[in-house]
Amino acid sequence: MKNFPTYDPEADTLQLNGAAALLLGIILKAKFGEKFDPDVLLNEPLAGLASQIAVVARPDIAGRAIHFSHEDRWSISKTVFDESGHIGWWSMQAEERAAYLQQVAAPYVMHDDQVEQVIDDIEGLLSNAQQVVDASKRASTLHSADDV
Repeated sequence: MKNFPTYDPEADTLQLNGAAALLLGIILKAKFGEKFDPDVLLNEPLAGLASQIAVVARPDIAGRAIHFSHEDRWSISKTVFDESGHIGWWSMQAEERAAYLQQVAAPYVMHDDQVEQVIDDIEGLLSNAQQVVDASKRASTLHSADDV
């Protein structure tokens, strides 16, 4: 990605590369909330940058598998579902979906069973949405029949 910060571990410096506004946005979101904001959570270059920095600055967390709470997994599921059309979720193969969720978890690693739970939750959200659409169609058909 052009204009994205890069990290130099030898010099322990961050080169902004014209992305000061992006960095400011990240700092503001970190400072004032917006947990699981899609602009931050689903940003692949940011996940890579976090992983690079964690190796040097926080080796205790870099690549460490952690247990995400049920609430956090649900938030991830909902965010991915809400953005699924933009991120190409529905065209991904199973392995790509798992890899994508690991990117979302970076600099941590999500346990395989948690990845499966998130995928199941996303598919459940799709099923629920389909049921709402089907019910709406049935209701619309009933109203149309009543008008005749």
